[in-house]
Amino acid sequence: MNLFLPNRVYHQCDLIPLAESLIQHEQGWLREFAQVILDWYDDSHTIRVTTSGSTGTPQKIQLSKESMKQSALKTGAYFKLEKKSEALAALPYSFIAGKMMLIRAIVLNWNLHLVPPSSNPLAYVEDALDFVAMTPHQLSTVLSQSPGQIHYAKKILLGGAPIPSNLIRKIKTLDPEIYLGYGMTETITHIAVKRINGPTPETNFHALPGVNFDISDEQCLILTADHLKGHIATTDIIKLHSNIEFEWIGRQDNVINSGGIKIHPEAVESKLQAAIINPFFIFGKESDKLGMTVAICVESVDEKLRDTITESFGALDKYERPKHIYLIPKFDYTETGKIKRKETIKKTLT
Repeated sequence: MNLFLPNRVYHQCDLIPLAESLIQHEQGWLREFAQVILDWYDDSHTIRVTTSGSTGTPQKIQLSKESMKQSALKTGAYFKLEKKSEALAALPYSFIAGKMMLIRAIVLNWNLHLVPPSSNPLAYVEDALDFVAMTPHQLSTVLSQSPGQIHYAKKILLGGAPIPSNLIRKIKTLDPEIYLGYGMTETITHIAVKRINGPTPETNFHALPGVNFDISDEQCLILTADHLKGHIATTDIIKLHSNIEFEWIGRQDNVINSGGIKIHPEAVESKLQAAIINPFFIFGKESDKLGMTVAICVESVDEKLRDTITESFGALDKYERPKHIYLIPKFDYTETGKIKRKETIKKTLT
C-alpha cells in the first residue's frame, strides 16, 4: 500500500510511525485517521465502531478484524479493483465507511489518496481515480462547485443517506460508473450494490460474493454472509427476486397504516422525486378516524412551494396522497447526512 498525502508519499511500513506522529495532531480528522491505523495493527482481534444512529441512538459495537478483511476482499472482487488501484479516502474516520476505505487500501494494497473529509472531496484531486466512496451530499457538492473534477473518478460508490431527486437526475448523465450500496455498520458497510446510471440503471440490489438473502414473514430482508456470524434480520421491507438479488421497498418502522391500508413512505417518495427538488420525506400523522394519515415534510420556508407540492400529488394513488404539508426551515440530520425522521417529526408537530 502507498498512502498519498500532499507533498509526501508513505509506504505500508511507514503507517505505524506516521500514525504515532499524528495521534495528537490538532486536526481531528488526522487524529481519527491515526487511530484507525493503530487499532488495525494492535494485538486485539476486534475494532470498536459506532453505528450511524439513523434509526436510534448510536451504539458502540465490536467488529472482527478478520471479518473486516474479508469485507475488503469482497469489495475488491466485486468492483474488480486490483493491486495498486488508485482510491480516494474522503469520508470521516469516526464511522465504519471511513475506516473501511483505509482498511481496504491496506488489505488490497491500493494507492490511497488522503484528503480532509469535506463536502467537496474532489476539489483536491489532480489524478485519475479508480474508486471513490462518498455520500450523496458530497457528490452533489462536487457537481455544483467543481463539476469538471467528476471525470477524475472511474467508479463512485454512494452510501450513508438517500439520494435526493435532483441528484438522481444529474447522476444519469455522468460518465463515471455510479453505484449505490446497501449495508450498515453491522454488515461492515455494503453487502449489496446496484448501478444507478449508464444505459440500463438497476432497480435491484445484487449481493457481493458470499452474501445471500432471504425474506421474513413480515417481508423484511434476512441476510447471511460468510464473513459475518449467523444471520442478520433487518427491518427493511423488500421484494426478493433470488437469494442474491432484492428490490428495496422501505423500512418496516416507517410504514403508515391508514384505515387498514399499509403505505410505504419510501415508495411514495420515489414517485415524488421528479417533482420536488427540496429535501422531503413522507410520514404518518396520527388520526382519530383512520389511525394514521399521510403527511409530507419539506425542508423549505417558501410558502409558494405548497402549490407545486400539491400538484405533484397527481402522480400518487388515492390513498398515498398527503393530507398535510409541513414546511420546515431545517431538518435534523445524522453526522453521515441521513435525515432523522423521528426527531424532525417531533419538532414539526410540537
